[in-house]
Amino acid sequence: MVAHRYELFAALQLLRRGYILSRFRGSPRCAIAGGILYWSFPDLKRYQLIQPVDNPAGFEGVEYYRITSAGFDFENRLQEWWRSLSPWQKLKLRLLG
Repeated sequence: MVAHRYELFAALQLLRRGYILSRFRGSPRCAIAGGILYWSFPDLKRYQLIQPVDNPAGFEGVEYYRITSAGFDFENRLQEWWRSLSPWQKLKLRLLG
């Protein structure tokens, strides 16, 4: 089960646009586009929706991740699903996950 569906959805949208996810080694939280992800990193990694990338210009102790082809495919399916929801269902997901 996914911990927070809307956060996962939003993270995949940003990753698809080319943003990089960053995470301090050993930390359960990570950041993307200036926002913190509280619950989605384990699911993104478990389902192989992201992969680590080497960033020689990055900071020491920080891991960097990009979306995988499986992540692109999953995000496409999520977009179709999202469009099928009513405004009330979308609001509920944003608030409750």
